Amino acid sequence: MRKAVAILSILLFILALHATSYAYSGNIVVDGKVVNYNVPDITITIDGNKFDTGNNPPLILDGNTIVPLRSIGQGLGASVNWDGSTQTITVTKGKVFKFFIGKNYATVDGNKVQLPAPARLINNNTSYVPMRFLFESLGYDVKWIGDKYLIQVTSKVTVPPTSSNVNITDFSSSYANGKYTITVKADGPLTYKQGTINDSSGVRLYFDFSNAINAVTNKQISINQGGLNMAYIGQNQLQPAITRLVVSMTTSLPYTITQSQDKKEFDISFNIGNNSSSSNNGPLIYIDPGHGGSDPGAIGVGGIHEANIALAIGLKLKTLLDNGGFRTMISRTTDTYVGLYDRPDQANNAGADAFVSIHCDAFDSPSANGTTVLYYPNGYNGDTRDEKTFAQIIHDNLMKEINTTDRGLSERPKLVVLNQTKMVAVLVETGFVTSPTDAQLLTDDNFQWKIAQGIYNGLVQYFTELKNGTIKSTIS
Repeated sequence: MRKAVAILSILLFILALHATSYAYSGNIVVDGKVVNYNVPDITITIDGNKFDTGNNPPLILDGNTIVPLRSIGQGLGASVNWDGSTQTITVTKGKVFKFFIGKNYATVDGNKVQLPAPARLINNNTSYVPMRFLFESLGYDVKWIGDKYLIQVTSKVTVPPTSSNVNITDFSSSYANGKYTITVKADGPLTYKQGTINDSSGVRLYFDFSNAINAVTNKQISINQGGLNMAYIGQNQLQPAITRLVVSMTTSLPYTITQSQDKKEFDISFNIGNNSSSSNNGPLIYIDPGHGGSDPGAIGVGGIHEANIALAIGLKLKTLLDNGGFRTMISRTTDTYVGLYDRPDQANNAGADAFVSIHCDAFDSPSANGTTVLYYPNGYNGDTRDEKTFAQIIHDNLMKEINTTDRGLSERPKLVVLNQTKMVAVLVETGFVTSPTDAQLLTDDNFQWKIAQGIYNGLVQYFTELKNGTIKSTIS
């Protein structure tokens, strides 16, 4: 008898373990249709503490993680209301979010936004929405840890300003030894974000100084030399205060930015020489727009082809480099096929100084997104190139220009364009063609210019530091 009880206890324990791992196993009803579901339990932690959604656990359907809207929304301090007649859920927390069962879009304060997956009605009574969109909309950062089936949620850290608004007190320029410098001074530390606008009128480089009031009267400086047209400064926004500096150029020019130790002075300098033309006797850059011709690469949202996007960005990068005094080669200028090994061979035979391969990423789930810079591991198989330094500089300059998810650097020793090249080389995965958000950006002409500008700025920095002896270059 005791033995039988012991065996029964063990069996019950095993069954309990199985139920814990697959608590939502079996048939469930999704938007009125019965679906067999058999996926391990998903855990949610918020700021390190486990978050219990009760009888409505997170689910993975069609490759997308979805979560119960009401229990999470109310648990995070939002009000949640259901309208059965229209199959609409309204969530209010600062902004008003509306989700529509079966629809892959929502509205935020009345503005339509795309969702990576539609809102769902589970078991006829519980609304579910895409996990990442919900948490980020409610003001949280979220990370999916796949091997642990864990949704890791953290509160966004808001750093209070260390001081009140600063005043811009000086806007001036100077020219010496072929270098033209534009100077902005303030009565407190200057922090800024930068960007680039490329259109038919030329190139405009802008800097937005945060919490800054423009107090200067001379708001415009005419330059008209070496490809520089003019610079102007003005109050772009009052709440919060933002002062914008704009530098207008005929074509993109190399530049360096320096700030004083106390951050009260900002200088941007352009090497324009003693004439108005850029001579193309600089480093030779091999540009490699990935795929092409019979090889379209990844096919993404709306049928967009990776090869077409890579080519568009590659041609823009070539324009910037040609105008900036670099020498360039490009693996293709049209939608044609180029052999995989032909690309590094051409660069090696020409003695190129750097190799930049441009691609787009793809994944089964539309929630995957962001930008990655790939490189050959330093020292791997005796390779003597300092690939990581080059990749880091390209990455840092690129991410200053664009606001995609930063996926950082990744070592890829098996990629032909990285392991067969003899010069420093990177492969830039600009974004995911399978992500609705990234795909919309990647097909935007202005965004393509921003990617090209970021890579260009990285090349300028790399070869400037190389010339100054800050870094050293070797070949494989």
